[in-house]
Amino acid sequence: MIAAASAAVPGQAITVNNRGAFFSGSVGQTSLTLGPNRIPGVTPRAQAFILLQELGHNTGVLEHDTGNPEAGKRNDRAIQENCGETLSKFRY
Repeated sequence: MIAAASAAVPGQAITVNNRGAFFSGSVGQTSLTLGPNRIPGVTPRAQAFILLQELGHNTGVLEHDTGNPEAGKRNDRAIQENCGETLSKFRY
């Protein structure tokens, strides 16, 4: 499930999925988690992770990953490796 997207809606830099991990911890019986450390959805840390990733897309630091799961995994690892200290300031 996509948590957010950059430039998905004309005139908006970032669109957050209201059914994704930014606002929800699960869909049905499936828990939503983010990144290689499986950050639980709907937590401040998950929200920070999502916004950092979209910032990375908007600034050209991260690869375009729509429809490319391997690029998404690389981007998730890049956020965790380069922003881990920042993410650790947000609670689960």
